Amino acid sequence: MFAVVALRAPVFGQTASPSNQDTLAALLVEVRGLRAAMEQMASAGPRVQLAFGRLQMQEQRVNALVRRAEGLRTQIAQAESALIELRSQLADFQRRLEDPMNPDETLMLQGQVTV
Repeated sequence: MFAVVALRAPVFGQTASPSNQDTLAALLVEVRGLRAAMEQMASAGPRVQLAFGRLQMQEQRVNALVRRAEGLRTQIAQAESALIELRSQLADFQRRLEDPMNPDETLMLQGQVTV
């Protein structure tokens, strides 16, 4: 069995028809456009990676600031609690000073209140 392959090629001196030239020109434009798109996508990859890297750094900074803010809120709550306790003690001392009692205890309480 023999297979015959026929190739259609323009014969020397024969010119391509205008529709073939238009098709080739359109294909050439399309290939150039695809090449430009591929180059653009290839250059966009590193820029996207850089942007994601920056985003991750910002996220780390935000997380650190959130932890710091939570720590400060805890410290504020502790300070407010201590302030409430001190005010309660002061009110108790002032109440005890107003009540008649022995003079030694009065002097001791006056010393604690002024400190």
